[in-house]
Amino acid sequence: DQLFGREGQINQLLQSFHRVMVGEKILTLVYGNSGVGKSALVESIYGRVLSEGGLFTSGKFDQLKTDTPYAAFSQALGRLMAQLLMMNQENLMKWKEEFHRLLHPVGRVLYDVIPGLESILENEPELPVLNGLEAQLRFNYAMNNFFQVFSRTGTPLVIFIDDLQWSDVSSLSLMRNILTSNEIQNILLVGAYRDNEVTTGHLFLQFKMEIGEMGFQPEEIHLTNLQYGDIYRLVTSSLGKSKKPLDDLVKIVDKKSGGNVLLAIQ
Repeated sequence: DQLFGREGQINQLLQSFHRVMVGEKILTLVYGNSGVGKSALVESIYGRVLSEGGLFTSGKFDQLKTDTPYAAFSQALGRLMAQLLMMNQENLMKWKEEFHRLLHPVGRVLYDVIPGLESILENEPELPVLNGLEAQLRFNYAMNNFFQVFSRTGTPLVIFIDDLQWSDVSSLSLMRNILTSNEIQNILLVGAYRDNEVTTGHLFLQFKMEIGEMGFQPEEIHLTNLQYGDIYRLVTSSLGKSKKPLDDLVKIVDKKSGGNVLLAIQ
């Protein structure tokens, strides 16, 4: 579906993707109120990413599952595995070899977090049980190597994580590790959140401060409500040609929605 009034923001995302194609690693944060069109904006570049040889995947946090570690990443990376498993046999074998080269023999530690990985990285040995810090370090090592697969193959990867206002400590720690690892490139990590729900003391604000102290500055896109002209284009595009002028309808939609995309479409 065509987006109105978002041309500049779409262009900003595509420019970031093109920089990732030549080896950069970027975090872009898209923020604004509920219903303003954050998800639609990011998902609008899906086709371009695929047509230019990249991979695009997404996951979102759930307000009712904030106690589940890595929930959105598990969803996103599981979808990524599903995409790889749909490739032809020749390409799939190349990915399997690369995953085996970088993750064997510790890959099994990621099976529970990345659905479908066991079909690409098969027959991984059982691992000794570790606890506490040792277990976390092994997990971090394996996850770092997982993302290196895409860096080493030169495959630009876009990961869209939605509803960061409901993120958990483990997921934010994973994001921090991805962004600060010198071995991971070619990744555009896009996070969306409702800024009115991220208040002082929120975990996410702490995360932003921490990566800033490490020298990593995210790029930001602030989405605001649509202007009257955008609403006009949205209404006329939706209804097609009309014998009657649509000005009165546009005024009603604009007034009732306040420029909120979701409300305007409804």
